[in-house]
Amino acid sequence: MHPAFLPYAKHLDPGCEKPPNGGYAPGIDAMVPCTVLLIILLYTFELHLNGSQPLIYTCDVTAPCGCSSKPVILSSSSRIIGGENSQIGSWGWIVSLQSDDEHFCGGSIISPSHILTAAHCINYFEALGTVTVHAGIHNKTAGGQIRTIAVVLIHPDYNHFSLENDIAILHLSVPLDMTDPLVTQ
Repeated sequence: MHPAFLPYAKHLDPGCEKPPNGGYAPGIDAMVPCTVLLIILLYTFELHLNGSQPLIYTCDVTAPCGCSSKPVILSSSSRIIGGENSQIGSWGWIVSLQSDDEHFCGGSIISPSHILTAAHCINYFEALGTVTVHAGIHNKTAGGQIRTIAVVLIHPDYNHFSLENDIAILHLSVPLDMTDPLVTQ
């Protein structure tokens, strides 16, 4: 189940993620399969995203870094979902976030010890030990530098319903080797 749906599923039944008894969720109703619950959750989540109003970010004029001349306006359709293939070495600063050796989100290297990613990518992981950062790879499964996460900093005003302030910084347990040409290209 995608991490974005875990808060909903946990309220229904913690056993629904890996249902016993042939797919039925104990504690709710023995006649309601978890797959039906998941479909309802997915449909509700999709309605929520498609019906969302655009987010408008205005700059704090007192910020020491300055401001752009126009506010940033994001709609739910402006989010990247799925992505596309790239050439080897063309996006060296991009990392793959993986859980149980499966890619689930991306991030950007902002320093040897820090990765910038979306808060929705890591907000629902209760055990960060299962999440690894893969740098310097071209496909989603092979090689590169693999690091664990020591600390996660999620924007304090992150809203998991509207995805407002959907940003997080991951502090790696061991810094990346920035002399690796696959990471620095």
